[in-house]
Amino acid sequence: MDFIVGLLLLIGGGIIGFFAARHFYAQGAATSDNEAGVREQFQLASAQHLRESRLLLEAVQNQCEALRDQLDAFESSVAEPAQDDNEPKLAFFGDQASAYLRSQQQKDVRTKAVRDDQPLDYSGQGSGLFTGSKKQQSNAAE
Repeated sequence: MDFIVGLLLLIGGGIIGFFAARHFYAQGAATSDNEAGVREQFQLASAQHLRESRLLLEAVQNQCEALRDQLDAFESSVAEPAQDDNEPKLAFFGDQASAYLRSQQQKDVRTKAVRDDQPLDYSGQGSGLFTGSKKQQSNAAE
């Protein structure tokens, strides 16, 4: 009896091993196909990345050249003053400041009017303005 149980366990293990090997072998073949697909996708993505990077690099170089040209033009306009009257002159801060100062100097200065007498509210004697009596108010007005 022990012999039969051992034999059945051996046959069951063989059947399970067969299906397990078949499953792992099919998955291994699919994995190699997947690896080839992933490698191809990686190569396409890296080629696209390199292409975009080169385009960006060219755009940056063009912008650098434009900036260099602008700096050279500015440097030449600052270094050499305009000799021709047709050529526009470069306005500096001093021109604006002198125009501002000239406009400030042309303003009229106000003079205060000088009064000989003090207002009634601040006179030396009480004016009676706030007392409420009509008699006192009429005396103060005289």
